[in-house]
Amino acid sequence: MATPRGVLDAFTPVGRLRNRWAAAQADPDPQRGLLGMRTVRDRLASRRDAAGTLWCPFVVAMVAAPFRPLLTEEDFTELEQAGRQLAGPGRFSVEQAWRPLVMARLARGEQAAATALLSRLYWETDEPAVGAAVAAELARADERGEEQLRIYADLLHRPGPRPPAVLTLVAHVLAVDLATDTERLRQAAELAQAVHHTEHLPPTGRAVGLYHLVVLDDPDQALPHLVAACTADPGDQTSLAALMVAFVRQGRAAAIPRRMLDRGRGAPPSSGLPELVELCSLLAWLDPGAEAGADADPDVLLDTPPPVTADRLAALGLPPLVDTWRAYARGRLHLLDGDAAGARELLAPLADKSPGTPAWLYHAVWAELLSADQDALGRRVGAVTVGHPDAWALGCLLRDAAPEDVKETDAERAMVSPPPGFERIAAVRRALAGGPRPTGVEPCPPPPAGPTPTRLEALRTALGEAYGRGGDEGEGFAAPSMAELLRHPLYRRLPRADRLLWSGLLSLRDEPAEGRRLLAEALRLGHRRVRLILAADELAHGHPEAARTALTEVRGPKADVLAAWAGATGAGPEGDTIAAAVERLEEHGPDAPHWMRYVRGVLRLRRGSLVPDDASRQAAEAAADLLPALDGTGSRVVPADAPDLARAAGYLAGVPAPRGPATSSGAPRQPWTTWILGIGLLAEDPGRVDVAACQELEYLATRTPPRTAVSGVLAGALARAIRQGGEPDRRRALTGALCSLAELHPLPDVLRAAAPVVAAALAGSEEPRRPPETLEHHPLIAQASAVRALAVGDRPAAVTRLRAAAHAAAQAGQDHERYALFADALEGNPPQGPPPDGALPRVVYAAALAGTDPQRSLDILAAVSNEVGLATVGDVARLLPALCARLPRGRRAVAARARPLAAYIRRLAEHPEPGIDPVGLARCAAAVGSLALADRLWRRAVGEGVGEGEGAEKAERMRELVVGEYAWLLRHRAVAAWSDDDPLKAAELLRRAASAENGDVAADPAGAPDGAIGPSEGGDGAW
Repeated sequence: MATPRGVLDAFTPVGRLRNRWAAAQADPDPQRGLLGMRTVRDRLASRRDAAGTLWCPFVVAMVAAPFRPLLTEEDFTELEQAGRQLAGPGRFSVEQAWRPLVMARLARGEQAAATALLSRLYWETDEPAVGAAVAAELARADERGEEQLRIYADLLHRPGPRPPAVLTLVAHVLAVDLATDTERLRQAAELAQAVHHTEHLPPTGRAVGLYHLVVLDDPDQALPHLVAACTADPGDQTSLAALMVAFVRQGRAAAIPRRMLDRGRGAPPSSGLPELVELCSLLAWLDPGAEAGADADPDVLLDTPPPVTADRLAALGLPPLVDTWRAYARGRLHLLDGDAAGARELLAPLADKSPGTPAWLYHAVWAELLSADQDALGRRVGAVTVGHPDAWALGCLLRDAAPEDVKETDAERAMVSPPPGFERIAAVRRALAGGPRPTGVEPCPPPPAGPTPTRLEALRTALGEAYGRGGDEGEGFAAPSMAELLRHPLYRRLPRADRLLWSGLLSLRDEPAEGRRLLAEALRLGHRRVRLILAADELAHGHPEAARTALTEVRGPKADVLAAWAGATGAGPEGDTIAAAVERLEEHGPDAPHWMRYVRGVLRLRRGSLVPDDASRQAAEAAADLLPALDGTGSRVVPADAPDLARAAGYLAGVPAPRGPATSSGAPRQPWTTWILGIGLLAEDPGRVDVAACQELEYLATRTPPRTAVSGVLAGALARAIRQGGEPDRRRALTGALCSLAELHPLPDVLRAAAPVVAAALAGSEEPRRPPETLEHHPLIAQASAVRALAVGDRPAAVTRLRAAAHAAAQAGQDHERYALFADALEGNPPQGPPPDGALPRVVYAAALAGTDPQRSLDILAAVSNEVGLATVGDVARLLPALCARLPRGRRAVAARARPLAAYIRRLAEHPEPGIDPVGLARCAAAVGSLALADRLWRRAVGEGVGEGEGAEKAERMRELVVGEYAWLLRHRAVAAWSDDDPLKAAELLRRAASAENGDVAADPAGAPDGAIGPSEGGDGAW
């Protein structure tokens, strides 16, 4: 391009610049010419007035031949910067200044530099048309760098033209899939976020979702974008596949909407969607999560077989992103098929790589448990933390698999921190882990929602609790029965070995052969816990050798207990085998579980019953085991007979018995322990021992006669229990047991204890049992028989029995005179000798004297009246006045002879007996000198109405008589008061006497005696 020149150019600055420009172009040496051009460039850049018309042509000339190949990066930079500075209104635009540079770069083959300059040009220009053209040029060049993508996004954000080339390139950038590299996914995500509101573009959710899913490995963030993409374009197979992958990587395949699965099943096989749907369906079947609802695939909720086999799953063409979940699903299928080794090969690496992924670690533990990999199980214990998603389920499973490794770890602590909603079933599991069937814990079905491992352990817990209920299942329990739980849909998700174990346990009850077959198959598949079940079953059927065989290679406390029990019931001298069994359990020391200490205590008691010389020591050691087994948690994990056994051991060893009610249930198959327990309970508190226990003791006494001392103790204890009262049936049963003992063991201690009880039974029962022959001539029994004879009017028989009692007592060196006295009284013979000791014999003595010496008879009766009560002797209304009338005159005589009668009258005043009225009792009180009492009784008689029911005239006469006697008493008391130098009291008594005669008898007159029962005033006996 020739430089424009004029005639006057040499005379102006601009003209001289044109001349230099022309000279540089005309120089035959391009290098020297380029130097001249650079000088012109610098001077133009410093003269804005001259550059306005010369700059753009100059730039075109400088970047053209022959200087183009010689230009350096500095040259381009200087031209670019000068053009930016010189551009402006009225001169030229940046686009005009930089366009030659772009063309030069392209001509030199420097595409990247040209692209960069165009990108800078886009941000420099303010003209929308220029920006759109630049963006279109970049798009046609398929430029996809960071800067270019920002340009496209910016252009599409602005109002104005949207070149088709830009829209085409952006759509192409957004068209990513699961196989796209991570860099492209990142670019696509950034571009999608910038242009997501632009029309005429495909949905941007796919790009953003794939970026979160593939690059960031964040399926939670990817899912809403992919759902939006599938909703915006139902035919977008790539977004649908990514959506399924996101659900799978979340571990929530069961939450994939059914419509999405149906769309995938109907997609062409080449899309890979049908195979991905197969994986999703299988994972949803394996882990039917809590989110599976009305929109989820209903097949996953049904009790159906797995929808895909392990071989089919291995052959599926799936995206690499789900390879780990394919391995997980294959491992689960191997567990369901009983292939523990195959499952461990797939699941163990997954758990090692991602122990925090829900379900992976749990099922890896199952595979290692069934593969007998104890080292791996020990490592898994350390991988469990309280915050792990499946911590509770892992703690439960690991405690079953490796109980010793779990102690004092987070795995054990996790058992007390169940997920929300699983608190009740967790309480059942903790109780089951401690020993036999839990007590005090409400059974419950497994919760319907939650993570699969947690729900599986809840189901296994419910199965264990239901099995422990035995025949009670379904009767009064809210929890389902074991048979119902075996039909639970989750049951199919358990490993095959575990399913066989539970089915075998259920079959053992009604079909033992089938149950053993199922359990043997579970053992073959690696479920070592079956050995404990088989051993316990063999022991229950009396096969200790088979039990020991089943326990081969099984370790742990429960295995040791079963082995010890099997050894104790095996061949050889029984005492020696029990000693060996006890020694085996002693290896666990004093900190052994409560149920182990219970077994150890039972074996010690058994050994003590077989080796009498060692019984006390064995009982002391048994008590040391059994008594602590009852405190705290231990009381819930030992059998119901533990308190009885502990008491028996304590009684024999002389240690305190356990607190709480006595059950007296005895110890089955241990008569010696039952005997010790029964006697001990009777000696401690006979009132709490039930009839069944006493009958059991009676039975043992008839079959295995105890020693003499023990017989006496038992007889005394039974007698005390009978004397304590209770229900009549109980007393009769206990009396029968005591009679049986007296018949079999007529020892002095036994007869001494039995005689009073049997005598009381004979006297008080309407249909008495015949006394034992060994007691028939006992004095007390003879006396009771005489009473029975008198009750039916057979006086000769009564005399005969009493004479026999006197003879038997004389032979035994006992007091026989009273029985002779009773016989004489019945025959009417006067008694011989002085009155005997005792109130009742004296009454009989008085009765015997009635015919020959009535005065003395009455004196004896008066002396014992307060001890026996005259109502038991005769008619009180006639007998009491007669005794009072015989009292001597004078205060001192009355005080001495009347004291027993006075006490008896006071008792009658408080507790009246039929046959005597207040008037008669008042007269008797006055006769014995109890004047204050007489005063109160007379006032009571007047107040109650004397003679009521006898007619008005007779009643009035009787009232006048009673009032007159009362006034006479008051005057007599006044005389006594005057004699005692108490004129005021005498005057008061006279005033009251006058008032009484006038008909005014106060119920409680002021100043009257308070009615205290006791002789405070004397009398002369005139009453």
